[in-house]
Amino acid sequence: MILPRIAVLSLTILIGGCNAAPPAQSSPTPATVVINENTKSEITALLQKRQVALAKKDLQGFQATIDMTRPALRRCQQESFDVAARQGATAAAPTVGEVEVYAGTYVRAYVDDQGSGYVRLYFKNSGSGWVLTEPKESELGGERTKTVSGVDLSYWGIDDDIIDSFGRAGADTRDFLLKLATKPTTRPFALRLFPTRESVGLTASCGTAGSSMLAPSGDPFLRFYKYWIGADFVGPSEYQRAVLKHEGLHWLQEQTIPGILARLDWWLIEGWPDYIGETRGTIEKVSAICRNQIPTFKQMVDGPYADPNVTPERIVQFYAYANTMIEYLYATFRKDVYWDLMVAYKDSVDPQVNYPRVLSVTPAQFYEGWLAFAKKTYC
Repeated sequence: MILPRIAVLSLTILIGGCNAAPPAQSSPTPATVVINENTKSEITALLQKRQVALAKKDLQGFQATIDMTRPALRRCQQESFDVAARQGATAAAPTVGEVEVYAGTYVRAYVDDQGSGYVRLYFKNSGSGWVLTEPKESELGGERTKTVSGVDLSYWGIDDDIIDSFGRAGADTRDFLLKLATKPTTRPFALRLFPTRESVGLTASCGTAGSSMLAPSGDPFLRFYKYWIGADFVGPSEYQRAVLKHEGLHWLQEQTIPGILARLDWWLIEGWPDYIGETRGTIEKVSAICRNQIPTFKQMVDGPYADPNVTPERIVQFYAYANTMIEYLYATFRKDVYWDLMVAYKDSVDPQVNYPRVLSVTPAQFYEGWLAFAKKTYC
């Protein structure tokens, strides 16, 4: 599973909470949309209003920019507001790269997500101006399947225009994974794209960008609940390609030893695909290591979700810590040590047994060595 490397645009949606009941709001009018030379600037102005409300922690002003009749969108946008209220948000509006009509009544805008690529956001006229919304599931063009470059794809018709490019990127990811594989792979490699929060339902938290099912389930699909488009507005961005690798590396972990993700330490599960897939930037690592409280070794073994009160932004920090732990593992120990740890965890789930056996150090020595390495490297 992966959370976006950037915690708040605050288009990025994270995990949750509610501060206030939403004001009453009627459904947007179904009038046919016509795009003109002012549409892009009007959408930009709405996003500017939204960001100002986030920066000022103005919940009412923030909710006025959202279609509150869409429950899944409303929930995740509220959670985004909660994150911004805790850690702050810029008042600057994101860049709108292009706008187009979707299904006659929506404007689809390609909005820059702080360098990760463009997210496809949907807007509708509420009768008094634009609001951020999303098409209902009945408006997504139906669920479809397709095979591109040998990769099976599951998606909705709303993504017909980008699915071939994502299929080819999936094939590139598959080739990357096969070069890393230590044994022949037998499980199919497939992608499933969810275009809206409503289509995701409660399958994944608001902040989860992707996930991979465990091998024993027999489900081959890597799932993507948020995805980024490149500057051509068709193919996946470079960051999205890294996200594909991240989830694909989970697929490879399960290919290597089925069921192993239920036994490994959390940092070994998530840190390896984050590091090898290059889904965590230096800024995120510096912020986590140098400006925040470092988790204990036990917390890195158990993972952030062991704390029922963990905040979304803290979860993102845990991914950065795990990434640097794998970086330390590769910098300090022999080349194939990660695979050897996986084999050890097949027999025992006790770090006190596995670390001395594979790394010739105790868990405490490994933790102290990692902490010194991370501080020296990033602070």
